[in-house]
Amino acid sequence: MDGQLQQQENRPDGEARGGEEVGNGEVNPMVDEVANSASQGAEAEAGPLLEGMEQNGAHNSSTSFGTSNASSPPAPPPSLLSLAFLRLSRALTTLPSPAHLRVTLLTILAISPLMYIFASWADAFYLPQAGFPIRLILFVFVFPSFWEELFWRVLLNPHPDEPPSPLPPWLHTRLASLSSRITSLLSPLLSSLHSAFPSLRSSPLPREWLADPKVFYGVLSTSLYVLAHPFSAWMGRPAALRLFSHPGFLLCCVVLGSACLVVYRRTGSAWAAILVHWVAVSVWMCLGGRHQAPF
Repeated sequence: MDGQLQQQENRPDGEARGGEEVGNGEVNPMVDEVANSASQGAEAEAGPLLEGMEQNGAHNSSTSFGTSNASSPPAPPPSLLSLAFLRLSRALTTLPSPAHLRVTLLTILAISPLMYIFASWADAFYLPQAGFPIRLILFVFVFPSFWEELFWRVLLNPHPDEPPSPLPPWLHTRLASLSSRITSLLSPLLSSLHSAFPSLRSSPLPREWLADPKVFYGVLSTSLYVLAHPFSAWMGRPAALRLFSHPGFLLCCVVLGSACLVVYRRTGSAWAAILVHWVAVSVWMCLGGRHQAPF
């Protein structure tokens, strides 16, 4: 027993401390191995947990991003009141540029012969009473020019900067079939026009042209504009019923309504369409039309 205690006392300090250190402060290889294996085991256990947390975080971020952008519900369509306000504000705040005024002037010159021929057929002029009624000309700027253009052209047609709402599927199908039949009936005339004017070959008439929302709303608004004249005369202005129901006067309304619509579509300005309407009615008033006009 005394010999064993003496041997332990004579051992180096590193071995006397339970094998924690060897020699000159070096770590015991066995203890180092145990520590490394323990740390590796902890990392192995924590690794999947960290990866799962990172994946969950990435999934949550991508899900939240997709929800806020790709999967967000579409914006509801604007109400009729807000849509009307938007169309009026756009049309009235868009001032015609010099190019727009040039288009407006060319349109007035282009429709003048047709308007005069149809109005003469309807006996709408009274040349012995021709003159320049300045007060009446200023009045017809407000009515019918200003108010009719705001209603028939601005409110009932999408602004050029506004994407038109699609037509219902059942209506689109029927209009496409109808426009195809009309195009087939007009194909001989279109072929003759293409032969006489080769430049028209680059822009043939689409077979479903009537199913285009812009064309549909334009045809609908112009048709209602024409029919409103005899209807208003029948409702409250019987003195104008003979003139407003005459085919020549109705053709004048077709030409004028179509011209104002084209100018509005080309310029996006209500003022350009109002100018076309105002000039046409003012010329009619100056040529004696004030004696037959119901205002």
